[in-house]
Amino acid sequence: MKANDLMKTNVGSARSFKRVVLVATCLLDNKSGSIESLIKEGDFLVHVCPETYHPAMIEYRLLCLLTYSNIQELCIISVEGSPYCITLHFVSDEIRRKFLPHLKITHYTVDKKGVHEISEETIKYSRHLAKLTRLIKDQKKNQ
Repeated sequence: MKANDLMKTNVGSARSFKRVVLVATCLLDNKSGSIESLIKEGDFLVHVCPETYHPAMIEYRLLCLLTYSNIQELCIISVEGSPYCITLHFVSDEIRRKFLPHLKITHYTVDKKGVHEISEETIKYSRHLAKLTRLIKDQKKNQ
């Protein structure tokens, strides 16, 4: 699976594409078979390792690519449970909330059981630990 390195790719490279797919680098080697169904013909595929770069660097680079290339859709694919990969979801959500409210984002994680679609609401809750704690407490009370 051929993917461009987000941090080394020209931000105008995706101009002729409708959607950018951002994949955690390790998934290209280890789980590429399980994510192939998420990648469509005509997608601009990029990868980045969130263990290597600070989230602010990834956010800025991704924002530049999306804006300069006028991208309307973004797909994030990361490793389930990784404390580093979750930042890819947070960064994309931050871009949409602050700069590109029209951006359509789909989120996926991959583990041994397969590929899981993650809702935007889940991303929102996972960024706010106090809200998440209240939700869990309320759920336990209702059981």
